[in-house]
This record gives sequence, structure tokens and C-alpha cells, in this order.
Amino acid sequence: MIPQDCLNAITSAYPCPALSGFERAYWLFECREAVRWIAGFINEEYQKQIAEIQRLKITSDTYEIIPLQRPESRVRLDLMREKYPDEFRELVYIKASDASKILGKKTLYNLAKEKAGEEVLLPLEQINVGDVEKTMLKEQAAELIETRMKTTDWAVQEIE
Repeated sequence: MIPQDCLNAITSAYPCPALSGFERAYWLFECREAVRWIAGFINEEYQKQIAEIQRLKITSDTYEIIPLQRPESRVRLDLMREKYPDEFRELVYIKASDASKILGKKTLYNLAKEKAGEEVLLPLEQINVGDVEKTMLKEQAAELIETRMKTTDWAVQEIE
């Protein structure tokens, strides 16, 4: 089975009503949502099936599981630390998310402000909504938190 076979099955069972316009957009939207659901369901079931085959060590004369791999390059930190300590100290870092977990957001903010200056940080500043809700009185939080609608996608639906 190839993707075209799946598309042919869908379009023969549910033909597109128009070549353009709202009807076609509505049909494409409905198909997209159905395919997203199907893809999620199939992926979840596939992962479960592969895990079960591996867990039970099932073999087959007809099928085999082949891991799909891509190259991933990594620096051998232990070797570099030992052989090239100056370069290691120059290049070593930790991810910002790890630094945030270790030091905390406020410490990182203060370090960045100290290094770059308040003017640089001003357009980057953020406060977590959950932190305001935990810290402030309910009335104060209600005053400070705004909720806006953000368009993330488009849906086409029939007008009743």
C-alpha cells in the first residue's frame, strides 16, 4: 500500500465536491482532520505492536524489524577534556534549559542583566502566568493577566 492508494480510497469514497472555493476548502479541512486522527491512531498502535514484538522476542520467517537510523555526531567529551583541556574549557557549555533548572530563572535573568544590561533585556522580559496566579491576590492577578485569541490554524465549516 502506498500513500496514493490511501488517497484514492478516501477520494473515491468521499469525492471532493468542487475544484475550488469554500466547498473544496471545507472538504480539504475535513479530510485533513480525519487524516491527522488516523495518523495519530495508527502511529500509537504501530508503536505498541513493535514494542510487544520486541518484548516477547517474536520472530518471523516473513518479516523483520529494521531500525531506521540517521547519523548523529557527538564530541567525545571525556577524550577532549583529557587531551585538549584548554579547548574543552573554551567550548564547553550546558543547555539553557538545564541552566534554568539548576540556577533558576531569576538567577539567569540577573546574570543576563549584569552581562548585557537592562536595555537589552527589556524587550525580552517575560513573567509566567502561573507564577502571577500563585504570587498575587486573585484580584491583582485578574487585573494583570490578559487573554487574547491567537489564530493557530483555519477551520472551514458549514453555516447552519
